[in-house]
Amino acid sequence: MNWSSHPYSRIAIAFATGIFIQYHVDISVANTQFLCVSFFTSWLISAWVLKDAWYKQLVNSILMVLSVVSAGVLICALHLNRLDDNLLLTEEKVTFVGLISEKLRSESKTKYVVKIGAHRYKTIINHTESLVILSFDKSDSLAANYQIGDKIMGHVKLKNNEKVTNPEMFDYATYLTMRGIKQSGNVKAGDHKLIAINALPFYMRWAQKASKFWSNTMRKYMDNNEALGIAEALLIGQQIFISKDIYQAYSNTGAIHVLSVSGLHVAIFISGFVWLFGLVKRKDIWWKCIKILSLLILVWFYAIMTGLCPSVVRSAVMVSLFLTGRELFKGAGAFNILSVSAIIMLIYNPLYLFQISFLFSYISLLSILYFHPYIKNWVTPTNKVAAFFWSLFSVSLAAQIMIFPFTIYYFHQFPVYFAISGLVAVPLVTGIIYLGTAGVIIEVLWSGVSKYIFWVLQWLISILNQFIQNLSEWPLGLIQNIWISDLMLILMNLSIVLMMLWIETKKQSFLMAYCTVILMTVTSSTWAKVKSTAHQSMVIYDVFGGTLTDVFDHGHAIRTCTGSISEQQMDFITKNNLIKHHIKSVETGSNWLQKAGDKVLYIYHEYSDFTRLHVPREIDILFITDTKKNSPDDILPSCKPDIIVLAKNLKPWIRKKWLNLHVDYPFVLHDIATEGAFIYKTDN
Repeated sequence: MNWSSHPYSRIAIAFATGIFIQYHVDISVANTQFLCVSFFTSWLISAWVLKDAWYKQLVNSILMVLSVVSAGVLICALHLNRLDDNLLLTEEKVTFVGLISEKLRSESKTKYVVKIGAHRYKTIINHTESLVILSFDKSDSLAANYQIGDKIMGHVKLKNNEKVTNPEMFDYATYLTMRGIKQSGNVKAGDHKLIAINALPFYMRWAQKASKFWSNTMRKYMDNNEALGIAEALLIGQQIFISKDIYQAYSNTGAIHVLSVSGLHVAIFISGFVWLFGLVKRKDIWWKCIKILSLLILVWFYAIMTGLCPSVVRSAVMVSLFLTGRELFKGAGAFNILSVSAIIMLIYNPLYLFQISFLFSYISLLSILYFHPYIKNWVTPTNKVAAFFWSLFSVSLAAQIMIFPFTIYYFHQFPVYFAISGLVAVPLVTGIIYLGTAGVIIEVLWSGVSKYIFWVLQWLISILNQFIQNLSEWPLGLIQNIWISDLMLILMNLSIVLMMLWIETKKQSFLMAYCTVILMTVTSSTWAKVKSTAHQSMVIYDVFGGTLTDVFDHGHAIRTCTGSISEQQMDFITKNNLIKHHIKSVETGSNWLQKAGDKVLYIYHEYSDFTRLHVPREIDILFITDTKKNSPDDILPSCKPDIIVLAKNLKPWIRKKWLNLHVDYPFVLHDIATEGAFIYKTDN
């Protein structure tokens, strides 16, 4: 691969780098504008002044890259600034008018993503375009019956989404920010009403009607609930009816990507039509225009049928740009076309760069485009059936090469049988997509006949489910609890780049560099495991509904929990932290007095009695929970700790007493309600 023949790939990398820098550094809009204008002006001046200088190309290249990076910084800064400008008042009840754009899955609440078009505080009316999450009680029948596209009016007190402070826990607030959602609130029964049904734009109404008709048709003819749940996930992107066991089986076998309508599904749908058009050998401009227009209509027909959900729209845009570029600019190359589509989408929303679905779509496609031609030539099958399955296997393998580090980094596991699941899942999913689409079209033209198609569809999905469930039970099918640091992620990706450079140039220096980076990666991983065997620390997590404490000591954890925190919640909060420190066992109980290293932690609870402790005055860290007699007057006469930690659910007047007292006392005070989780390492 000649790097100079892929200029748009270089531009895309520089542009994405600028977005990454801005998101983590947060430069002001004024400064980003200054940087962008300065670099761009310098680039133009150098191109004019350094006409005959031998270093002209080098200087121009550097200034061009800096100009593109600064453009990425500016685009991201403007987008983040626009999100902040659309924030609504917090801690004050406002009246809002909004459009329901998405229903969220929740066991305890009825939750919707609502696009607020206008809100009023006292007598001031503001028009905005803010996405917020509104929660309603499960018992609220009016809220339960809201549909996507309904316009509602109500009263709510919003709050900004709090970033997670628990170590290594999935940061839901950051995830929502990437989707443009920075606020949420609870709406009480009686504080809201429906003011318009299906108030979406006309094209969204068409899409919603098409998606609902597709769903109703499947429900009409399919009586297997498990198959129906998978059908709705595969065809219209609705995952809320998939059982947890089935979902976990798909996840464990590496087939989870087929359950989210994405670029894979759009590509599968359009590939058959691309093949059909390819049978016609005409090359005149009119046929080319008809071909492109027809393919684009088919792509967006499929997107509309799925309800125009964001992931499908993003995939449809990517596929549309790719098809158009490939047909109109034959010499441009797939990498340039892919890069241009990425740049366009990042200009529209630079935060796509931090969405896993966007990353995985582009990285996997990039990996396939580069590695598949090499892997495909490893074996030359002698018959068409073998060639077909080898093609599927080689594509799955090629996709995993560049996506592998990110899979481990984000999900901490790796499905060993991903290629086997792909061999069966991809052909079956292809048939399911075409049968499902044909079935709904025939239902429109000839109602009743399509039931035979949906019977076959249900049978195919049952086969797919059975295969995935059986595969998930194979031994050694899932490598779990893998932890890689940011440094290891960088090293693993660097090793892939060096491998690509060696493949292209066959230079021994790149091979040596590749081996060196691999050795550094293995060394880093080994050192992390060695450190974990001696790791000692205390963690008091930031949780609602109680308290949760872990004390780590040489690969073992002692856990104390109070209040109404379920096992599922505990696992969600602590799992990644346990994986990071290679914790092999967790002992749960009422361990009020604990020790890590030379530090003693005491959890003040309902039955605390300092007179029973042998060394009450040698407590280093005291954790005050929401219990009786937990004020400073009750505790400090008997205990003089170095650090006092206040639980999140303390009563306000008790918290105020501790905060006021802290001014005159020498201890360190940590308030979880305002400072987040408390982490104390004793192995420093």
